[in-house]
Amino acid sequence: MYRRDPVRILGSKTILPNALKVPQLISELVRRLQETDQAPERVAAELHYKLVTIHPFIDGNGRTARLLFNRVLLAAGYPVTVIAPEDRLTYLKVLEQAQTGGSSEPYYLFMRKAIEKSLDLCLKQVPAMSAIKPEKLVQIGALAKQCSEPVSSIRFRTQEGLLPVEGYSSGGYALYHPDCIEKVKKIRSLQTNERLTINEIKERIGMENKDNNIKHPPRENYYE
Repeated sequence: MYRRDPVRILGSKTILPNALKVPQLISELVRRLQETDQAPERVAAELHYKLVTIHPFIDGNGRTARLLFNRVLLAAGYPVTVIAPEDRLTYLKVLEQAQTGGSSEPYYLFMRKAIEKSLDLCLKQVPAMSAIKPEKLVQIGALAKQCSEPVSSIRFRTQEGLLPVEGYSSGGYALYHPDCIEKVKKIRSLQTNERLTINEIKERIGMENKDNNIKHPPRENYYE
C-alpha cells in the first residue's frame, strides 16, 4: 500500500512529497506515460526517476523503480539493464541532483549509457539484424494514421507482443515493418467482430513470440 507517513532519504537533501499527494501523483505519472510517444529508454528512465521522487512506499522504492525501469525496456525489446556496483555513487549523485532542483540531463545521460552498455553486450552475441532499409519502415505515428488508430492503441499492442518493433528513428520513435498495417487491421477485426482476448488473438495470428530475433522478446503491458 502507499505510505501514509512522511519519509526522508537518509543522507539526502531531497524533499519528498506529502503522503496525501501520493495517489494523485502516481495517477498523473501513469497517465503521462500512457500518453507519451518518447523513446522507450527515455520513458523507462523517467518512470524510474519519478517513482523514486514520489517515494510512494515506506521501503523498497529504489528496487521497485529499477524493476519497472527494466519492464519498460523489456517490453520494447531491450535487454535487462543493470546499474553496476562501481557506478552506484554516480547513479545516486545524478539522481539527487535532479531531485533537488539541478539539471536532470546528467541523470538521463547516465541511464542512457547504462542501457547502451547492456545492449552492446547483448548485440555482440547475436547475428546481424533485419536487412530492411530504415527508409522503408513506418513510424508509429504514421502507422497509427494509416490504420485510423490512436498512437496509444498501437503502443499497447506493441507492448503485448502483437506488433514487433524493427528499430527506432533518430528522434526515438518506434519503426514498424509495412506489413504491420495489415496486422493492425486484422487485430482490430478480431477484437471488434469476434471479441477475442489478447491471448486468443496471439494464438489466432501465430505470434506467440516464436521469432528468435532479439528485437522481439516477450512483451508485457507495464502500465497496468
